[in-house]
Amino acid sequence: METKLERPLEAKLIEDRRREAIPPMSPEVAARAIPISGKRWREIEKGFDAAGRPTRARPALLAKIAKLLNITPEDLDRVDRADAARIHRATLQQEEAALQQEREEEREAASSAGDADATPAEVQQAIEQALQEIDENPILTAREKAELRTTFLQTIHSDVAVRRQQFALILRATIREVGTDQN
Repeated sequence: METKLERPLEAKLIEDRRREAIPPMSPEVAARAIPISGKRWREIEKGFDAAGRPTRARPALLAKIAKLLNITPEDLDRVDRADAARIHRATLQQEEAALQQEREEEREAASSAGDADATPAEVQQAIEQALQEIDENPILTAREKAELRTTFLQTIHSDVAVRRQQFALILRATIREVGTDQN
């Protein structure tokens, strides 16, 4: 009598989430994102290799798949893959910590950039430093650097124009107020 092996719960979860993905993903597209072969992805989804032997993703690989398909660590726990859930949780925590650090650095940069005591020379130096960072970035192409420089300078120019208009309104109101006080 032949016994039929049951498909692992994790295999069905992976297949269901891949099919539900927006935009939809083929096994090959999902596999390239990890990266593994399309054949290996299909084996993991089926829960069996080509010879019909049971197969499962290693914990670290399953955690990567889970991230790609928005499978939570709790989902992995529910399909009896606590090993992968632990790795996935740790990865998510590291990413959250890095994001918090990045936000903190942005807040610090914004607060120092908004320093009311900044001299024109310090403002100019900050702009030049930002342009230098763009120019020295080894990842960007020359075209990307040029586009980023242009966008950066256009944004600064636009911000300055808005601030000048606001300042002109404040100045006019102040002059009117001072003129009224003197009469």
